[in-house]
Amino acid sequence: MVFTNGRGVSIGVFHTGLSLSYVFSGTVPEIITNVAHPTNVIAALDLSMVVPVALIAGINILKKRPWGYVLAVVWNLKGFVYMAALSSASLVTYMNGAVQDLFQLVLWVPIGIGCFIMTFLLFKNISFHDKKSI
Repeated sequence: MVFTNGRGVSIGVFHTGLSLSYVFSGTVPEIITNVAHPTNVIAALDLSMVVPVALIAGINILKKRPWGYVLAVVWNLKGFVYMAALSSASLVTYMNGAVQDLFQLVLWVPIGIGCFIMTFLLFKNISFHDKKSI
């Protein structure tokens, strides 16, 4: 629960901070100018789909509701797959010479490993009950 909510909050704080830096400084964040797109599509997706699911999953796990575990498993499994894709993309751009270092892997790999571990732990702690005994 702490990992899922912590990642959700950190993503939300990151994107909100970028937006607020533009509001107060008037300077478009470098992350937007680098992708040559007028808006930050990743921020929009993260703030509308990733962060809410993480928070809903974490709250429902605290309340011992089954859907919290389901959402957390899906969220963490998606996180693992997404971090693997970002790591692969980082490697390919490095091999093609588009970037000079692999610094992004310092972020993607630990998050991916954390998501994988959480997925395993969540699956391990789910107990399946036989409906016939209820």
